[in-house]
Amino acid sequence: VDEFQDTDPLQVKILQHLARDGATATLRDKTLILVGDPKQSIYGFRRADIAMYRELTDRLAESGKRELLTVNRRSSKNIINWVNKHFGATFEQPEAKAFQPDYIAMEPYDEAPDGDFVQFVQAKDYDGFAENVEDLRTIEAKLTARAIEALLSGKHKFSVKKIVPRDILVLFRKRRNMAALYAH
Repeated sequence: VDEFQDTDPLQVKILQHLARDGATATLRDKTLILVGDPKQSIYGFRRADIAMYRELTDRLAESGKRELLTVNRRSSKNIINWVNKHFGATFEQPEAKAFQPDYIAMEPYDEAPDGDFVQFVQAKDYDGFAENVEDLRTIEAKLTARAIEALLSGKHKFSVKKIVPRDILVLFRKRRNMAALYAH
């Protein structure tokens, strides 16, 4: 079953029924192969369910084999290291455990380039300048705009000689955070 992370409870029941031994009602060995990325199990509107994903994959792992594909062939070593450091800590928070899959670190493929680094900009109101969340968004937007300006003007420590706008990616947690950045 490909894209198993998008499977809903009814589909899982059908799969289990097809893979069971009729006499013992246990899952038969090597009758069910699941392929999926639990980090992509986000489509609640399709009734995808991370708890159901965990339950069935854990049950299959007890009687069979679980193989994790952890080698990333798309990103540089430095990006993979940054993602592992920051997202690993986030996904391992106790309050996230019920709703998030376990974080499994990625590994770069052997010939992956070192690549450049990720620049992370996050506003934290250490000095009490932000009176509300909008103020914090404005501070973060200004910091991000300055970082982009430095990249485009060549005032950076990356190995690339010249950075052009298409080299820059800005990720937002929520769309409403975008407006403040565009204003700056």
